[in-house]
Amino acid sequence: MTAKLSDVCEGRDNNLNLIRMILATSVIVSHSYPIALGSGVDEPLEAYLGFSLGKLAVYGFFILSGFLVAQSYVKRNDPIDFSAARIFRIFPGLIVVILLTAFLLAPMLTSLSMSEHFSSMETYSYVIRNISLIKLQFSIPGLFEENIYGSAINGSLWTLPHELACYVLLLIAGIIGFFRSNLIFWLIILTYVSLYLLFSPHFLALSNISQITNLADLSFAFLVGVMFCKFQRHIFLSPAHIVVLLLVTILLHDTYFFVPVFLLFYAVLLFWLGYIPSGFIRKYNNVGDYSYGTYIYAFPVQQILSYYGMNNPDSMTLLTFLIVLPLAILSWHIVEKPSLRLRSVASSKFKEKYLST
Repeated sequence: MTAKLSDVCEGRDNNLNLIRMILATSVIVSHSYPIALGSGVDEPLEAYLGFSLGKLAVYGFFILSGFLVAQSYVKRNDPIDFSAARIFRIFPGLIVVILLTAFLLAPMLTSLSMSEHFSSMETYSYVIRNISLIKLQFSIPGLFEENIYGSAINGSLWTLPHELACYVLLLIAGIIGFFRSNLIFWLIILTYVSLYLLFSPHFLALSNISQITNLADLSFAFLVGVMFCKFQRHIFLSPAHIVVLLLVTILLHDTYFFVPVFLLFYAVLLFWLGYIPSGFIRKYNNVGDYSYGTYIYAFPVQQILSYYGMNNPDSMTLLTFLIVLPLAILSWHIVEKPSLRLRSVASSKFKEKYLST
C-alpha cells in the first residue's frame, strides 16, 4: 500500500538526521575538488546536472528545512516560539565556529604577527559580519592567502543568510495567514512565482546581484518543502511515483523547467528515503544530529589541509571527514543540543517581559 506523506511524517522516528548527515558529507566531497585542485575544476555531477554535488546537497537541505520549519510553524502557531527555535538552531553553533576561526585558527596559521592580526579591523569585522549573517566576509588578512582555492576561510557559510531569509519570509507569510487562508496562500504563491521567474538563474535572471539570484534559487527548494508540508495529505510516497518523476525530469533536462521539476522529483525521493525505510537504519537517531556541525566546520578544515599541501580530492575528503566528525559531535553535544533546550525558556521569558498584560 502506498503511504501518504501525512501518514508517516509525525514524530521523530525517521531517517532525516541520517539524510542530513549524508548531505553534509556530500558537501565535503564536492568542495574537496576545487579546494585541492583549484577553483576552475568541475565538482562531481556538475557536467551532468548543471550544478555540483554540493549544490545538490544544499538543495536537499533547503527542501527538508522548508518542510520541517513549516511543520513546526503549523504545530506551534506561535511566531515567538517559532523565531526562538530558529535562532537557537542556527546561531549558537555559528558563533562558536566563527570565534574559533578568528581567534584560534587564524593566529596559529596567519602570516601576520600576533599584534598585526589582533589589531586588524578585518579580524573583528569577520566576526561581526559573519555572526550577524549580514554581508558575509570570507577572508582575514594573512590567512590562506597562498592556498590554491583562494583565501576564503569558510565558503560554506554563504547559504546561511539565505536560509535565515527563508525563515523570515515564512514567518511573515504565516503571520498574515499563509496557512489559514487559501486566498492569502495562493496570492503569496503567485507573487513568489512571478518574482522567481524574474530573478531565478534558471529563467530570466534580470538581477545582476548574485545574492538575489541565489536567494531565488534556494528559496524555491525551500518552498518545495513548504508545499509538501501544506499538501502532505495529497502526496504519495512510492518507488513508482519516484520513477515517473525521474522520467519527466530527464525529458525536461535541456529546458528552463529542468531545475524546478528536478527539485520536485528530488523532494519525493528525499521524503521516501526519510520516512519509508525502517528497521536497523533508524538506530542512527540514537547518535545525534551532526549535520550542521559537519557543514560549518568542514570548509576551514579543508583549507587547512590545502595549506599544508594536500592536493588529492579523495584523500582530502576522507581526512576532512575524520577530523570534522569529532568536531561535529562536540558541537552537537556541547553547543547545539544544550542551546535547543534553552529556546523554550528564552521564548517564555520574552513573552513574559514584552507581551504580558
